[in-house]
Amino acid sequence: MTIDIRVYFDSCCFIDLAKTSLNLHTESGRTDHIFYCKKLLDAARKKELVVLTSILTLSECTHVKDKSKFKTEQAIRTDEVKRLFHGMVMSGRSGVLPVQPTPLVVEKARDLVWTHGTSLKAMDAIHVATAIVNKCNYFLTTDNLGKENIEIINGLGLSVCSAGQISHLLPDHYKQMDL
Repeated sequence: MTIDIRVYFDSCCFIDLAKTSLNLHTESGRTDHIFYCKKLLDAARKKELVVLTSILTLSECTHVKDKSKFKTEQAIRTDEVKRLFHGMVMSGRSGVLPVQPTPLVVEKARDLVWTHGTSLKAMDAIHVATAIVNKCNYFLTTDNLGKENIEIINGLGLSVCSAGQISHLLPDHYKQMDL
């Protein structure tokens, strides 16, 4: 059986999932995104779709920010946070397939700027290139990549969206809210 749905999680997906797991304040408007990120991981664990991310995601997921108890955001780098990120990205049990950057990915990231004219930051370009090279259909992010960049990426066959925007791809039993 081949799996046709391939979803790429940007680093911000893991940061939001970690914040939720730790009961920390998340950005407004991300409730659906986080809920469906969890459901996509559930489906990936059951081999109903594939969720990928670059192993470089681990280098971006260094802390979570909490502003619920403080007037300014405080970076939290506890052992629990470190375990959460490692477990989500590298454990092999979370549903995520971590992929290594290859020379092809790095050249594709460069070409996103040189050939296609994006203004992506280096890490964003690596993430997008990893998704393209690994034939992902969807690139999940809550980062503001810029309208022009998103149009270029979409034109390359990779749909940039939040998890809630692809909830229709999940079997119905994943769409039920937990009580």
